[in-house]
Amino acid sequence: MPGFKLVLASGDFIASIYPEKKRDVENHALNFKQALWREYFAVRDLLYKMLGRESLVVVKGKILTNHTEYLEQAEIPWLQSHYRDWTRDALTQANGETILFNEAWKAGENWMPGSPLGEGGTVLVRRNAIVVGEETAYGSSLEIEELEQEGYKVATLPPVTNPRSGFIPHHVDGQATLLETKTGELVLIIARSYEKQDDGKTADATSLAAETIGAHKIVIDDRRLPPLALNLIQFDDFSIAMTAGAPRLENLLKGLVGKDRVFTTDTPIRLIPSNTEGGIRCMTNIFPEALITPVS
Repeated sequence: MPGFKLVLASGDFIASIYPEKKRDVENHALNFKQALWREYFAVRDLLYKMLGRESLVVVKGKILTNHTEYLEQAEIPWLQSHYRDWTRDALTQANGETILFNEAWKAGENWMPGSPLGEGGTVLVRRNAIVVGEETAYGSSLEIEELEQEGYKVATLPPVTNPRSGFIPHHVDGQATLLETKTGELVLIIARSYEKQDDGKTADATSLAAETIGAHKIVIDDRRLPPLALNLIQFDDFSIAMTAGAPRLENLLKGLVGKDRVFTTDTPIRLIPSNTEGGIRCMTNIFPEALITPVS
């Protein structure tokens, strides 16, 4: 979109991750760090391939400084440190309208005006359809009412209670994704492990959410998918950026948006989500250029 850029996290968060499970690291912490960086670079290189240098920037970090041959680096004034690593939760974009997360932005000693709806991991948006985690919706009733008055269809999803998910409970973008097909239809894809929790109550909630926003619901078996495989990105041209290693999901998406519109990383993204509770979508977000300060 003119006036906007996709912002990729700096990668500094990798410094704080240490191996807890021997099977993840082959008993060697250095191998673990190298594997994490390999996944991060796979995400970076995929986005560069899809968007090019003009539409993509990376948050200037303290560790990695060799992005410049690929990407422009940027400072984001007023954005608090946690959200430089997880840019998705800094703000939400709804048809060009920017909603800041009220806990992410601070100018001096003053918090900038915002809303719980700005915590992007709790919100899925496509066209005039919005799906929101219940906790976020509860704290944003006035904003949601305003969006509905503007013509948005807003639905809610319950938190994740399944312990195998390994994800932040109220972040719906790890267990669901909202897409638009090549024919303009909305599709809400739900992870089976999430759908089956709570003895069918969540299944009822996801069906109601799909009905509310006018989407077709598809449930996919996530038992053999990389962690948080549904934490993917769809751009305005319908193209999708996702992890490798998920052939069933990849083929489903190709059927929905076209074979030439689905792009995967060159290696499966497994260690980052399993150790940080965040995936490709969590590491990226579309920012207005007015919030970005390029670093020469």
